[in-house]
Amino acid sequence: MDNKKKFLTIVSVLIIIAGIVSIGAMKAPKKVKNPNEEFETVKVLKEKNFSSTLDLNGVLKSKNEANVISELPYPISEVLVKEGDVVTKGKILARLNSEELKAKLKSAELSLELEKKKLRSLEKSLENAKNTANSQKNINKDMQNGMSSSIETQSKEDIESNIELQKKTIEIQEINLNTQREAFDKSNIKSPINGTVVFSGAKVGVPATGNNPLFTISDTKDLEVEVNVKEYDIRNVKIDQVAKITGEAFKDKEIYGKVTYIAPRARVSNSGAQGTSREAHVLVKISLENTDDILKPGYTTNVSIDIASKDEALVVPYEAIYQKKNGSYVVYVIRGNKIEETNVDIGISGDINQEIISKKIKAGDKIILNPSEKVRNKATK
Repeated sequence: MDNKKKFLTIVSVLIIIAGIVSIGAMKAPKKVKNPNEEFETVKVLKEKNFSSTLDLNGVLKSKNEANVISELPYPISEVLVKEGDVVTKGKILARLNSEELKAKLKSAELSLELEKKKLRSLEKSLENAKNTANSQKNINKDMQNGMSSSIETQSKEDIESNIELQKKTIEIQEINLNTQREAFDKSNIKSPINGTVVFSGAKVGVPATGNNPLFTISDTKDLEVEVNVKEYDIRNVKIDQVAKITGEAFKDKEIYGKVTYIAPRARVSNSGAQGTSREAHVLVKISLENTDDILKPGYTTNVSIDIASKDEALVVPYEAIYQKKNGSYVVYVIRGNKIEETNVDIGISGDINQEIISKKIKAGDKIILNPSEKVRNKATK
C-alpha cells in the first residue's frame, strides 16, 4: 500500500512539471532566423600586394651552350678534356690524326716557294732586259741595230707579261696554302666558348663526323628557364614580368627572374590517343637574377609568373561571385537583416581569391558564398 502511494505521488509530480514546461513554452517568443546564420558568409578582405600568377613547369637551360663538331673525317688521336672540366674559348679539346694534313700542308708550302723562285728569276730577266735596252741607246742607229732594239723590246714585254701571270699563280698557291693551314688547324678541336664540358663523346681511334657532337660546352653560371605557355594563357605574359622559380633540387631557395623572350610563333604538338589532340605552345624564356652554384642546366622547375598585381585590392573567394545571364557580375551583401544584390567589376584573379571593384563594397562587408536561387530571389537590387 505504501509503495502504491509513493508511485502515485511521483506520477503526480511529473505531470505538474510537464504542465508548467508546456505553459512556459507556449508563452515564449517565436525565434526569427538571422540571415547571418541562415547562409554561409565570408568577409570582404583588403589584401596588400595582391597578384595573379601563371603557374608553369620549366627547365633550366644555359644561355650560352655550344655543340662542338669536327669538319674533318679523320680519326681522333688524343682527347684532352673530360666531362666537368672548365675550359676557355680556344682551348684544344681533342686532336685528330693529322699526318695526311701535315703532308698536304708541306706540299703547299714547297709549291708556293717554287713559284716565288720562278717570279724572282723572271724579275731578274726583266732587269737584264732593261739594262740591255739602255745600252742600245748609245749605239749608232742603223737598220741592223734598229732591228736588234725591236727584238729586245719585244723580249722585255714578254717577260713583263710572264711576270704578271706568275704573280697570279702565286696568289693561287697562297690561297691553297691558307686552305691547308686552316684544315690542319681544324685537326685541333677547340672550344668555341668559355664554359664547362657537360658532354664528351670523343673516343681515341674513332673517326670524327659532323653528324654527332664530340663535346657540349655550357656556361653553367649564366642560366635561364624555358617554359611552354599554352595559347590561351600567352596573352597574359609580357616582357619584364617577374617570375618566382622553385624546384625539387633547391627546395630551400626561391630564385627570381624576369621574362626576357617570347617566341614569335607557336609550336604545335600532338597529344591524346593516337595523337588526335593538337595543342599549341609558345616558348618563353626567363632570365635569372639571383643564381646559385647548386643550379644546374637540365633541372626541372616550378615557375610562377606575376601576370598582374596591385598594391591593395578588395578580394573575395570565387564562390562569392555570381555571373548573371547578361554577363554582369554581382555579389550578395548582407545589410542588417536584408540581402542586397550589388554589381561588381572583376579585377585581378588570384589562386583562390578574386578582386572585386565597386564603390558600394568595403572591407569587412559580409558576402554570401554560393548564392542559391532562393538567395537571389530574396535580394533587393
